[in-house]
Amino acid sequence: MDSWSIALLCLFLLFTGSLEYHTFAPIFPVKSPLFHFPEITNRDLRFVAAVWRHGSRAPLLDPFVKSPEDIKARWAVGMGELTQNGENEMVLLGRLLRRRYRAFFRSWTIDSLSVTSSAIPRAIKSAELVLKGMFPEIAADKDCTGGCLKIPIEVIPAENDTVSYLQIQLRFKTRLNSMDYTAILTLLFRLPYLPLYKSTQNKAVKWDSNWGPIYTPHAILDSQPTRILGRLPFACQSSCISVCSYDLGLHLPFSKICMLDLNYANCPYPYRPPLVSTVEIPGKEMLTKKHEKVLMQIAKIIKRKPKTMDTYGLHDALLSYRHHGSMKSLLPDWARSDDFYNALSKAISESKAAYVTCQEYRLLRGSNLFKRIADQLSEAAKTNESEPSLKFAGYSAHDFTLIALLVDWDFYIPALDPQFAACIMVELRKTRGQYFVQVLYKQGHYRGPFQVKIKDCDLNCPLEKFVELAEKFSSIDISNRCAQFEANNLRYVPTVH
Repeated sequence: MDSWSIALLCLFLLFTGSLEYHTFAPIFPVKSPLFHFPEITNRDLRFVAAVWRHGSRAPLLDPFVKSPEDIKARWAVGMGELTQNGENEMVLLGRLLRRRYRAFFRSWTIDSLSVTSSAIPRAIKSAELVLKGMFPEIAADKDCTGGCLKIPIEVIPAENDTVSYLQIQLRFKTRLNSMDYTAILTLLFRLPYLPLYKSTQNKAVKWDSNWGPIYTPHAILDSQPTRILGRLPFACQSSCISVCSYDLGLHLPFSKICMLDLNYANCPYPYRPPLVSTVEIPGKEMLTKKHEKVLMQIAKIIKRKPKTMDTYGLHDALLSYRHHGSMKSLLPDWARSDDFYNALSKAISESKAAYVTCQEYRLLRGSNLFKRIADQLSEAAKTNESEPSLKFAGYSAHDFTLIALLVDWDFYIPALDPQFAACIMVELRKTRGQYFVQVLYKQGHYRGPFQVKIKDCDLNCPLEKFVELAEKFSSIDISNRCAQFEANNLRYVPTVH
């Protein structure tokens, strides 16, 4: 039998349900997001929780632009915001969820749905678009978003969000010539969001032709920087706004670098310091040596030894360009190289994996989302089928949100890093009077879904076991560490409006 015959036979078996998709996932890469996403009957389905990452976005910063006109031309939506590609991906994800759970949603009501989002705009927008794809009958207007969906989306304030493990927006008020201006920094791992927000008061803020707005040295922070930021690992003082930049060495004129963190300890507010300031990446030296070649390439380009911020920022920008088709052609030759990008991606994914799987990191971040989903499944199992109840819980969040679940389930490896529009679906089923949990993972727009095997559980994981694991991880006492943070005055970096 030739290879084409084998391929056709395997595809036939997949579509007829004789074989599971994940068996051949490495052999037959998914070319269509609609591939093998079959409808499931509502005969044994009792509850669904879906956790998705937002769609494709503009980079958090772009070291390849030389003027504000370039930024507007390339990323009209704004840096870090959901692009048209990303919007399309999220609507399609909603349609995929509708396709799989069509029978289950046949008799839905507002009270049977719960959708929660992190406070980041691209996550909120993604939630609206997923709902638009799931329920087109109430979104007939093609431009309809959350305002006409009439399905409430709960947005968790960043300072209280112990579920999304998100990057926050940090707003400083600066005072220039007795007037207030706002500079916005969005945080991702250790990356500042730049260019800074361009004030409408052009007299106070000038735009550097090589990069972006430069705030005058007289700018001061309304809130004392030593109180808010003094414990964090970067050295900005009262003139921080005037000197902080993402210095990749490509076009940037600044000499100082600000490093800000994300992911916060699972402690009572306000003593929730960023985890990067309290947890070291294990095996950092070994990883540096392993990926020495690509780091040397970056050093040659920027003419100095690259810092963590350099590699993550460069990768983030390249990733966004590659997710937007023809925009890749706007990059310099070295940045268009597939070999360079693949090597950098591998270095990034392995260092991220070392960080998120570190025992100290897992301990301090907690397992609140795992516990919350387990509680929802337990509640659904207790509810009489004839009674109105919650059927679907959606969580619109970020890659670290999905990673936290995969790590808790001992299923995470670098190759499974969540891409844009990735989604985890947790399904509660009732079979022969017993409740079981099945988990599906759609790694990105064109990847998956396939079943997730939770550690110490079968693919059909008994609900009791699932809840037991959630209780085990979420009940770990870190009060002593929280007390240490309070004693050392290590605080959450607040959003100052």
